[in-house]
Amino acid sequence: MPARGDWDDVPAAVAAAVRNQEVAVVSRSEEAGTWTFRLLTIRDEPGVLTATAQDGAIILTCKLGHYGDADREKQLLERTARRLNELAGVGAYPLRW
Repeated sequence: MPARGDWDDVPAAVAAAVRNQEVAVVSRSEEAGTWTFRLLTIRDEPGVLTATAQDGAIILTCKLGHYGDADREKQLLERTARRLNELAGVGAYPLRW
């Protein structure tokens, strides 16, 4: 899913997106233009969300659980993209979810 925003806001956007989603960020790393967030669901299933800088956009991908969960993945991607857009070009923006 393509998103627009500031690259340095990716960790904050992911942190906001997982709130109230029964998902926790276990670890995060940035390497060669890609943020990788290791996730853990309330059901103790692993997940991963990646953000990759590509042609002026941020490409978001997500997989939750051992077999995937399309609805929850889509919701997490949409929430992350929305938060990136809210944070674009501003120092801070209150959460209103």
